[in-house]
Amino acid sequence: MVGFPSGISMLIAFWMLLNAGGANGQGNASRIEPAAVSGQIVNLVTGVAVGTAALTLSSTSQSYTTRSDLQGRFTFESVAPGSYRLTGEREGYLTHEYGYRWSSGAGVASTLRRRYPTAISHAGLPLTLRPGHRIKDLLFKLTPESTIRGRVVDDRNEPVVGAFIHVRREGYKAGARHLVSAQNAFGDVSGSTDASGEYRLDKLHPGAYFISAHIMDVKNIAPADPQREAEEKLVSTFYPNSIDPSGAAAVGVFPGQELAGIDIRLQKSRVVRISGKVVFEPLLSKTGQTYRVAC
Repeated sequence: MVGFPSGISMLIAFWMLLNAGGANGQGNASRIEPAAVSGQIVNLVTGVAVGTAALTLSSTSQSYTTRSDLQGRFTFESVAPGSYRLTGEREGYLTHEYGYRWSSGAGVASTLRRRYPTAISHAGLPLTLRPGHRIKDLLFKLTPESTIRGRVVDDRNEPVVGAFIHVRREGYKAGARHLVSAQNAFGDVSGSTDASGEYRLDKLHPGAYFISAHIMDVKNIAPADPQREAEEKLVSTFYPNSIDPSGAAAVGVFPGQELAGIDIRLQKSRVVRISGKVVFEPLLSKTGQTYRVAC
């Protein structure tokens, strides 16, 4: 009888040991091993390593960030399994995802499509990471931005200061060719000339562009006068010297190219002034306001 309690204690201890082992087994089974991604980011054109580039590995629920070292190497550790997209960015380069593809833009004229890549697929390839999965030696090719620069002069070959530079690309709508505003990561691509009449367009995707320049002669806008004859003024001009979009010449750039000498000579044309009434509704529908604009 004296040894009975001791036997009971041993049974209880053995039962507790079994339960503890089962609990630990379940814990190990439910523990998900993290994944990892490592590789190198390089210049698409030269193959040179891109140091201090910012990289983001993101899914619909979380994201991880890091920077490449001077050799372009980067690593993401302790990443939860899932589907991710990897984005790279650095000054002087276009921001895009890993696995993007350069292709021809829909509706771009065939001659331009053959010569220049005109669109980028910003939706790159997803990276699917399984538990314990380690992706190594991933090669991320970052595209250097393109640049176009030139000068704007008037009919006397004098530099034009403060001219507005508008950049367009070719497209088709309902089967008809037309020019649409070109865009980059910051919105519409545009610029203006400096004190020397020079302009510079940065952060361009490679492709074909149509560039125009114009000045707004606000100081010389006079009241509309039916008796006043039409006069000649400098008007919006497409590179190199056409006031008609159909006469505009395409300017093409490749990845990382800086294209200089795209000079525009503003042309003169007979202009008229139009006077009208602009009514703001509903707030100012009763009062109205009159404006005069130059065309």
